[in-house]
Amino acid sequence: MKKTLVFSISVIVFASLPQLAHAAPKTSFGNGTYTVGKQIAPGIYRSKSTITGSGLCYWSISTSGSNGNDILQNDNSPGGVITLNLQSGQDIENSCGNFVKSSLTAKRGTPKTTFGNGVWLVGIDIAPGSYGVVKDVLGGHCYLAISTAGSNNADIIANNNYTRGMPSVSLAAGQEFYNHGCGTFKPN
Repeated sequence: MKKTLVFSISVIVFASLPQLAHAAPKTSFGNGTYTVGKQIAPGIYRSKSTITGSGLCYWSISTSGSNGNDILQNDNSPGGVITLNLQSGQDIENSCGNFVKSSLTAKRGTPKTTFGNGVWLVGIDIAPGSYGVVKDVLGGHCYLAISTAGSNNADIIANNNYTRGMPSVSLAAGQEFYNHGCGTFKPN
């Protein structure tokens, strides 16, 4: 008796394999360097909470791939609620904590009428109006700037340094106000 061996061969046919899915760009980020359009989505970002402390935090926006050698905008922020307008093809370097995608109109409560050092959106974080410092800035370094909201401080409307006196400002909705070292402002 002759034994016959039977082999069974299975052929597996692979349909075209799906491409590995890339994670969608995130809508929040923390400290570090990120590429906009790849790691984080383009758009308006605001610091997740009011930044406080005695020092400055640093952020910079540069052309992607320039290793930071082509800085488009940057700032040492003294606190507040920082707003950044990020576009595809840019890198953001951040040491100011956590940011979330937002808008230039999303409120986080009632706008303040008394506020200190920091970066603030007028009409969102602080109410529009005329303000002055509560005490003379004598002997200190006081810098104020007003820019168009969402311009990453590139569209400065007014700015000045003071070493004495009691600076005052008139602020309108749609502006961003930067107060570094001038102390507390209250309505005039």
